[in-house]
Amino acid sequence: MRRTVIAAAALAAATGCGKKSAALAEPPDDAATAAAAPADASTAPLGLPPATEPAVLPGAVTEAPWLDGAERVAVVEAGGSPLVFVAGPGWIRTASARGEPKQLAKAVGSAQAIALVDADGDAIPDVAVARGRGRQAMKAPASVTVYLHRSLGRAEHIALPASERAQVIGLAADPTTPGRLYAGAFDSKYYVTVYALTRREANHWTVEPVVRARVAVALAAGDLDGDGAVDLVLARAYGDTADSDGDVVRIEDGERDTLPSTRGARSVLIAGGERPSVIYSDGWHKEYGKRARGLITRARRRANRWDHAVLANVAGRWSYDCLALGDLWGDGKQEIVSAGNGPAVIVPLDALGPGQARRLGDRNAYWAYPADLDRDGADEVLLLGPKPGEPERSRGWIWRRIGR
Repeated sequence: MRRTVIAAAALAAATGCGKKSAALAEPPDDAATAAAAPADASTAPLGLPPATEPAVLPGAVTEAPWLDGAERVAVVEAGGSPLVFVAGPGWIRTASARGEPKQLAKAVGSAQAIALVDADGDAIPDVAVARGRGRQAMKAPASVTVYLHRSLGRAEHIALPASERAQVIGLAADPTTPGRLYAGAFDSKYYVTVYALTRREANHWTVEPVVRARVAVALAAGDLDGDGAVDLVLARAYGDTADSDGDVVRIEDGERDTLPSTRGARSVLIAGGERPSVIYSDGWHKEYGKRARGLITRARRRANRWDHAVLANVAGRWSYDCLALGDLWGDGKQEIVSAGNGPAVIVPLDALGPGQARRLGDRNAYWAYPADLDRDGADEVLLLGPKPGEPERSRGWIWRRIGR
C-alpha cells in the first residue's frame, strides 16, 4: 500500500470516537461555557441551521459502577452472551451485560481507542485496544493489544513506532480485509501517521505506514464506493498552520478528496449499507468557547461529488469527540449517538435535515457505546462521563429507551 503525505501543497488534510488531544486547547468546564456568550452567535455566515437544544428522549438510567474509572468500553455480542470489555489506565476487565466480573488483566498506558476486528477469521469479533501516554502513564509507549476469542488470556501485542508523543488517535477495522486494522498515532508533536496492522499468523503482525497528516484526531475505514478497496477517512481539528481550519478527507490507494465541512472536525465514522455515509462532527474552532459549533454532519458520495447535510447544530456545544451507531428503537434503522461536552445526543442516520436530534438526559457524557445488552432487539447505550467530585475519573451508566 502506498504511503501518502497530506501536506499544505497537496491537501488541507485531516476517526467513531476521536481523541482529546493535548495539542488541542482543553475545554473549560460546563459552568464556564454556559456563562460565556458566543462572540459570533449568528450561524448565518456559515450557512448553518439555527443552533437548538434537543428535547430529552424518554429513557431510564441504570447506574453502572462497574464501569467507573473506564476510559473506553466495547461490547462483543456474537459468540455467546454479550461480553463487555472495560479498559482503563493500566488495566482491562470483562463483565457480563449485568456487570458481573469475568476477567481482569494488567496493561501499560492509558486506553485511548477501542475497536472490534475479526483478527483470526472466525467471524467472531475480537477486541483491539490502543494505549499510549496519559496523565497516569506519562512514559507509556504507543501500542495496540488484540484480545482474541472473547478472552483476556488470548492477547496479541503490537508495538507502534516510538515517538516523542506516544498517543493514539483512533482504531478502525478494515472491512475489506480480515485480520487488518488501522491505527493512527502521533509520530511527532503535531503530525499523525496511520498504520496498517495486518495479522500474518498467530502473534505476528506487520506494521506499515499508510498516510500522514497534521493534527488528525480521528479515523474511520470502510468501502464507500463499493469497489472492494478500503477507504480511509481522517478528521483533522486544524489545518497546516495553527490559524487554519481543519477538515475531513477521504483516501483510497493514494487518491484523496476533501469532504464538505465547517471548520475543523473532531470525530468521524462510516456507516455501511446500500448508501454508505460518512458521519462527522465538525464545527470545531480553536476559540471553542466563542466560535465552535456542535455539528453532526452526514456526507454521501454521488458520482464525482459529495452530498452533505447538517443533521444537528446543538446549542452550547463545540463539537463531539465520540460518534457511534446503534438501533435504539429495534426497528432495523440506525441512529447516530454522539458524546462530547454535554449530554449525549442522538439523531436518525437517515434524517432529512435538522430538527430530529434528541438528547439522552442531562448528564455530561464523553463516551457512548450502543449495544443490545438484554437481547430484546433494541440497543441500550453505555455511557461514560466525569464522576462528581472526581472529574479526572469517569463514572458509568446505561441508558435504556422507554417505549418502542
